[in-house]
Amino acid sequence: MQNREDLPFSQRYGAWLQPDSDSQRELFFGTGIIVLDANILLSLYEYTPAARDDVFKALEQIKRRLWLPHQVGLEFVRNRHSVLSNRLRSLNEAPKSVNQRLGEAERAIIAARRLVQDLLIRYGRNSTAAETLAEMISDSAIKELFRPWRDQLRDHIAELKEHDLRMDALGLGDTVVQRVGELFEERIALQPSPQEIRRRVEEAASYRYPNNIPPGFSDSGKDTALRSAGDYLIWEEIIEHAAEQEAPQRILFVSSDVKEDWYEPPEPGRASRPWPTLAEELWQRAGARLRIETPQEFFQGIESYFGAEITDSTFSEINAVAETSNTEQLVADVREQGVTRLADFLRATNRPLGDVYRTGASWNALVRHAGLTSDVSTEEEQQLFRRVPSFLHVDDAARISGYLQLLEDDTPSYSELDSSGQAYAHMLIFNLWTQPAFTTFQAGIDRLHALRHLREELRDVLNMARVRHPQGAQLQLPEGPSLPLYIHAAYNREEILTAIGKSGLSGPFPANFREGVAWGPEINADTLLVTMRRDRFREKDGIEPDGDQHYDGALTRSLFQWESQNSTDADSPVGQRYQSPSSRTLVFVRPRPRSPIGHPEPWVLAGQADYISHEGSRPMRVLWQLDHPLPTDVWSYARKR
Repeated sequence: MQNREDLPFSQRYGAWLQPDSDSQRELFFGTGIIVLDANILLSLYEYTPAARDDVFKALEQIKRRLWLPHQVGLEFVRNRHSVLSNRLRSLNEAPKSVNQRLGEAERAIIAARRLVQDLLIRYGRNSTAAETLAEMISDSAIKELFRPWRDQLRDHIAELKEHDLRMDALGLGDTVVQRVGELFEERIALQPSPQEIRRRVEEAASYRYPNNIPPGFSDSGKDTALRSAGDYLIWEEIIEHAAEQEAPQRILFVSSDVKEDWYEPPEPGRASRPWPTLAEELWQRAGARLRIETPQEFFQGIESYFGAEITDSTFSEINAVAETSNTEQLVADVREQGVTRLADFLRATNRPLGDVYRTGASWNALVRHAGLTSDVSTEEEQQLFRRVPSFLHVDDAARISGYLQLLEDDTPSYSELDSSGQAYAHMLIFNLWTQPAFTTFQAGIDRLHALRHLREELRDVLNMARVRHPQGAQLQLPEGPSLPLYIHAAYNREEILTAIGKSGLSGPFPANFREGVAWGPEINADTLLVTMRRDRFREKDGIEPDGDQHYDGALTRSLFQWESQNSTDADSPVGQRYQSPSSRTLVFVRPRPRSPIGHPEPWVLAGQADYISHEGSRPMRVLWQLDHPLPTDVWSYARKR
């Protein structure tokens, strides 16, 4: 029987029928033409100096693949002034806004004092107490109380004004322009003729935009037809350039624009995705394949495939800058729906859960910004809300149930929990407070119980969690305690280190752990945290797989190769422990350091591994036998290439 994917119908409508897949993603990075939208280049002006340097260094890893459409370059050089001027305007207006809001707070305190004074005199006939109150909370005392806060806020604004990029440096001495130029060198498109630009603008205005043909139709209301056609002009240059290549190409387009003129809106059972129309048109007109990624996905790809070093703080900035407009759209959608429960919002809009947390905002923050609640969060609560995405990966029924029990209004005390419940309490608390200040888990449970809105949001997230099928068995070490871990389930660093007894309230904390190996003396086991797809390509050799720098990987579904730390001697106590049949080894594996929505990627528990053999010393190259074969999805990224 003919393969379904080879049937003419499937081929003809493949762009619409085939689900999004990462199976060919690495080829877009390693062999494709990479096109950065103007918003990616303009964001360079919004980063801090350290983050901007990180981003440039990452882009240098793939500079040979970069190509610049003329329209992108034009929008970049024209709009860079407005990026800095908008920043400057906001900072210049900030002191006035701060004074206004602090003044309102001062007046509110004075009004509250006067109210109580009036009550004391009217109903208590106690003018002495009223006078004492006036002296204690005098106008001058209130101003003095607010003075250090006002000064601190002004100082922060002044520091932000001392930006390393200034309006008067945007001429020929603009360092960002210089570095962008060094990235693209001669790989810049020629300007299309005026006649061709006019033809394309008229095509967009008269046919494509009235029929909502992507890209760019959402811009049809701009002040001129030429400005409205910006995205389409870029698109036409991409198609023309792809068609001119001698061999079929892959085009990787990177943009923070996720409006509906680039992305097809979600439907029940399907998340938002780049319009299949775009992939279909590029294939028909240029014989090229298309992939569209957000900046978060793109820089995660550079980190995974080329080993670029991008710090967590830089990723946070990439996320925040890229998602500013998307956050505003989310807030508008929340306001329009008028619902305060996360599950209700996702059900009404058909949005996937990742859409909410991709922006770096919590659901609680979106509801507040939408004006649907007047509740004010403390600084601690805001920090904890930012930890909610660290629960998106939870995929085993026992952990979901254990966490939900701890999030209920009538949570049992720590001493009332059984051993399994206490283990989940440890994991949940460290997942929220990565460096807790309290000294008992009961104190953590009590603190969590006081945070009603946080518990509500976490319950919504966990109730929408997708349980992995088939679900693996609970991990049981020979002659050891049962652990709150399940084979082939996903766990983050905080959960893993807590579950194996590596972290506790007296330390060390998971946040301080950066190694890829953790020894748990309580369970007599080494835990290997393996991240795949690092340094997959060497820029000097094009796309040649870098096998020497990436030894780790599965040879079969049950055989796993692993390289120790460089300092591990085969005859050392650690090396001997790896070889000992009385010691245990747990293997966790993940495809990349960061998920597509910009958060740390969790590891999947591959299971217990038995030593078979090793080669060398400092480092040791060890071959392990897994006690459970890798499932298909894990095998797809863990296999040795």
